Amino acid sequence: MRIGIDIDDVIAKTGQIFYQRINERFGLNIDFTKVPSYDYVDKKVFEKGYTPHEFYDYLTKLQLTSTYHNELDSRRYLRDILKRFYKKGHLLYLVSNRHVLILPYTLVWLKKTGILPYLSGVIHNSYTQKPYAAFKVREAKRLKLDLFLEDALDYALPIAQSGIPVILFDRPWNQSAGLPKNVYRVDGWKQAEEIMKQLARDKKHDKKK
Repeated sequence: MRIGIDIDDVIAKTGQIFYQRINERFGLNIDFTKVPSYDYVDKKVFEKGYTPHEFYDYLTKLQLTSTYHNELDSRRYLRDILKRFYKKGHLLYLVSNRHVLILPYTLVWLKKTGILPYLSGVIHNSYTQKPYAAFKVREAKRLKLDLFLEDALDYALPIAQSGIPVILFDRPWNQSAGLPKNVYRVDGWKQAEEIMKQLARDKKHDKKK
């Protein structure tokens, strides 16, 4: 299979560090475990009187520091699972809405965590295409992905609607009363691995028909 994987809060434990820095910079007290949607934090910052430019410029600069990336840990079981799928011949691509300027820092982090050798590509967004969900759909189609692993509902649904199954990692910001049949909610990588195996078996079976 050709598998696309998001980075933040899918392979990297980003939320706690990310929102901690936002709280410190903008005088907020946001609990990242209770963030109901992606734009919730933006609205809280703007309510404080900061402009979108001030906020988004800070986020980009934050992620352009080695200090920030050095604080990030990878998700439990991730490396071993990726290694197993790599050895079975699956192609693994990281597709992230991180700005392309952050790519060198991402690559250093991936090398440090031991994940980089198992990847066929690492793609970041140039921010020339909005909405950002369109970027992920475009890249998923360009890479001819068979599966995508994501945590953002705003991205997962358009990808699923394009015909690509999505494994959705359960997070406070992606709660929904109902999901399409090709979106599979999981608690973590162990559960995701079982679905990945099943989808790989299904694809192999379909090819034999």
